[in-house]
Amino acid sequence: MNRLDPGHAWISFRSEYYLYAIIFLVFDVETIFLLPFGVSFGGLPVGAFLAMVVFLLGWWTGLVWRGGREC
Repeated sequence: MNRLDPGHAWISFRSEYYLYAIIFLVFDVETIFLLPFGVSFGGLPVGAFLAMVVFLLGWWTGLVWRGGREC
């Protein structure tokens, strides 16, 4: 038979690439949630504003936590 040997399928790479991808997706989705809030900011009640403040505090905490860690 004239089949080529495909070699080993196992390669070594750093697992931090998965962490970067997951963090990118989380922050990307959170940014999508901010768009409707920004569009209708003027007509929202105070409770919606406080909910967005809590959301942004969580977002900022994650951003600072990720920025302070060494990979």
